[in-house]
Amino acid sequence: MTTSPATLEVVARLDDNPRYRGSVHDDTVAQRMGYRAALLPGAFVYTYAARLAVSAWGMDWVEAGGMAARFRRPVFDGDLLTITADAEDASGRCPLSVTNQLGEQVMTGSLDAPLREVPTVDLSFHPHQDPREPMDADRMQPGQRFNTTERVLTAADIAASRTAMCETHPVFLHNDVAHPGCLVRLTMDDVLRSFALPMPPIFTEVETRHFCAVRPGDSVSTSAMATRVFERGGKHYFISEEYLVLDGSRIAARHLRTNLFQIDQAQK
Repeated sequence: MTTSPATLEVVARLDDNPRYRGSVHDDTVAQRMGYRAALLPGAFVYTYAARLAVSAWGMDWVEAGGMAARFRRPVFDGDLLTITADAEDASGRCPLSVTNQLGEQVMTGSLDAPLREVPTVDLSFHPHQDPREPMDADRMQPGQRFNTTERVLTAADIAASRTAMCETHPVFLHNDVAHPGCLVRLTMDDVLRSFALPMPPIFTEVETRHFCAVRPGDSVSTSAMATRVFERGGKHYFISEEYLVLDGSRIAARHLRTNLFQIDQAQK
């Protein structure tokens, strides 16, 4: 990537999507819960940090790069974030840190160099059901499959995602490709729509690898399953392995995501 650290400053901005109303991404709700402002979704902070990788490796990273992100504390609408990637080590990995204007570390992780190896995966697609089946910590088990709805991604979809996350990097504009925040949200939305969960899940960690660019006109779907279910201090998590698939067979990205989906009553 580079022989010296790379740094970027970004003002965190939350769009006005109606999906946030009544959630912790709504100022009124967040302040009622004791927060100073609406919390930014993890996908936004992930997107901001990925800009350093795109600046370093360009389309090579969009098509074959990787990233890891662990969200350590909330990011609020209006925060000034400083994103720093250290020099690339022998494995092609750049340690990553994001801090806010108070000097608090809000995210750690790494940016990973392009690696053009596509895995062999047993893909499985299950359509979304209505009404959604209830799912809680007692029912969620490793091997649980998640659902999907196949859709054609339009130029308007990709442009709307860029606008929502303030993504203006020339690589995405000039090559007409979806940015990483768009991809991570596609698989996340399918997984989280699959069941009626006890609470709105909190995206706490992700490991990503890209295998090709996603462009307008691509038909996208998700093949995903729970690989691990665990409890820590009265908080229940599942890890979902999510493959974004084009035209039913071509893997575009893998997201290994950690989701907090239930908190015991004593912890609330």
